[in-house]
Amino acid sequence: MVRPWCVIAVALGLASEAWGQGMVVLRDPRRPQDLSPEPGCALWVGRLTGNDPTGEAQLRLCPRGALEVHGEFQWSSLQSGWDRRALEGAWDASHTVLTLHDTRMLESHPADGWTLCTADRYELRPSQPGTLSGGFWSEACQDNGTLVLSFVREVPDPSAPPRPRLDLHRPPDPAGHHRRRLRCDGRPAVAAPKGWALAVLGLALGGARRRRPRAP
Repeated sequence: MVRPWCVIAVALGLASEAWGQGMVVLRDPRRPQDLSPEPGCALWVGRLTGNDPTGEAQLRLCPRGALEVHGEFQWSSLQSGWDRRALEGAWDASHTVLTLHDTRMLESHPADGWTLCTADRYELRPSQPGTLSGGFWSEACQDNGTLVLSFVREVPDPSAPPRPRLDLHRPPDPAGHHRRRLRCDGRPAVAAPKGWALAVLGLALGGARRRRPRAP
């Protein structure tokens, strides 16, 4: 007969061993799955304050042309619930102000006594490297507050044309030395005579002058 205290001891031992091996703690079932990264898009996470000051935010932002963007915004709180919304917007010409608005609610799971609404406007600015901060406004929920997001990662788009990259560590081209010694017309430059050759040439010219008859 297996004693109950033995079962408990074994269970605690296994849990301790699993913890020691660095097993990942299960996600809180009251939280939604994280937004998945997509090719060509950047992922941001952070916090926001408003009617519910305990909210967490995730933003997946994808470019659409030079200034326009689109993506998804996910709100999550153990107090009021969570939702996921589609949004779009654009940067200003100087790329210093990002203005967004929700276009539709994709998924909504409010807690008892709470209502989750789309936002009419987000206004974000790069406050420091890797950070977007600003505010949001929602008329339907009569809610507004601050929002601070930190950059997580960006997934490259394999279908996008590759960007040119300078190889600063490329070894010198051995043929480059010869190309630099070509004239503009493509003919090789004549190498300068060495010292002994200059001496012989000088003697030869001098003899020629001495042998040349003088003019009358």
